[in-house]
Amino acid sequence: MATEKVSVTPLAGLEGWKALGRQRQSILTRHPEEWIHWGLIAFIFLLPFPVFGPDGRNIVLYLLFIAWLIWRRSGARLSRDQASVGWALLLYLTVAGMSLLVSADVRASLLDFQRVPLNGLILFLILSQEAGDTRYLARYHLALVWASTLITLYGLLGYFLGWGRNGGMVTSVYTWKNELGYLLAVSVSIVAWELLTTRDRVRRVAWALLAFVQFALLLLSDTRAALVAVIVSTLILTVALRRMKVLLVCIVAFMTLLAVSGQRIVTRHISIVQPSTYVAGDLSGRVDLWGGTLAMIRERPLLGYGYGWRLFARRAQAFANQTADARATSAPHAHNLFLETAYEMGLLGVAALCVLGGTVALVLIKRCRVSRSGDESSREMALLLLALYVVFGVISLTDYLLSDRLGALGWTLFAFAGALASETPWHGGTEKNVAGPPLFDASARRLPGRDRP
Repeated sequence: MATEKVSVTPLAGLEGWKALGRQRQSILTRHPEEWIHWGLIAFIFLLPFPVFGPDGRNIVLYLLFIAWLIWRRSGARLSRDQASVGWALLLYLTVAGMSLLVSADVRASLLDFQRVPLNGLILFLILSQEAGDTRYLARYHLALVWASTLITLYGLLGYFLGWGRNGGMVTSVYTWKNELGYLLAVSVSIVAWELLTTRDRVRRVAWALLAFVQFALLLLSDTRAALVAVIVSTLILTVALRRMKVLLVCIVAFMTLLAVSGQRIVTRHISIVQPSTYVAGDLSGRVDLWGGTLAMIRERPLLGYGYGWRLFARRAQAFANQTADARATSAPHAHNLFLETAYEMGLLGVAALCVLGGTVALVLIKRCRVSRSGDESSREMALLLLALYVVFGVISLTDYLLSDRLGALGWTLFAFAGALASETPWHGGTEKNVAGPPLFDASARRLPGRDRP
């Protein structure tokens, strides 16, 4: 709802105060869906902060879900691509629910289940009502960027003042460097996308400075997987958006930062391209860990040991006591998305994960292939989501990101893809919101004044 901007001074008179009253009334009577939208912005802004724990996230998200249930409109259907994402999500949740039955600690597994993948379903349902409005999705991404910026500034301040470190590596508000590195990998990719898509010169300079600062802290965090993920995602964005000059500038900036970051950081990051790291090295103990995890999976290949990464260390120790194979006891999880999924949910879980991931990737690729004469903003948003999808995919090769705080970010990405899918062309056409198989009773309403022709 558009509202007039009113500036009231002591000399404005009665009419000025009446106009201010009308503006306040319009805010209070704003459409409930817009309040849900701003609630989601607050949720995503708070997501990276450790003080906003899983219980806080659940309370906020459940309140938003209740509001959505109250004000949604019945009778609407999801688009075909939205329904595909929804069915894939339900398949994953079904297999995860089946794995709860074989868990040695059902309560712990249930906690992990409702804190992460169930939240993904709730986000998918809420976002489905926005029918792929890219302005909404852009605001959600900006909320994450501003939160990451605050964490970045805190981390840089701690670096120069000698606190906010762990073993010489910058951790900012976290206890371990990887959490900071993975968050910055997501944020830097979003900032790079903003830099590549904005047409305003002043904003372009501002985004470039922010990208430089966040990337500098990423290097200081010593997180190699995050660095590789950012390089790959930025390469995808610059090539897809045809900004090769920006790519050259990024390469020069990267080499400059690396050159002045110190011998320890240079040595660690250069090891990414050294063959000895993969041939003779053990990837920081991951090779033995993966071997031990595979041995555990062979014992229970169908449904695994029960959903939830928190049970991994306990089950690995029990397995070591039985078989004298202690390789999997060196970490709290398998440090690989597919191995961890196979451990928790068996081969059925891996199949469900592949269906979900493949469906989301297909939807995003279809949206990216829309002609430039069509909805360019929607295509650009799809490119960003695809780049973030690649970030999570690259990091997931050596870590497990579908758990706790980072897991919430991953499931949020799936929900964003589902929201954007409502405008994905079907069979090469340009129809929007084509009715698909009934799945959820989701609302497809737009906010007043935001309908597109």
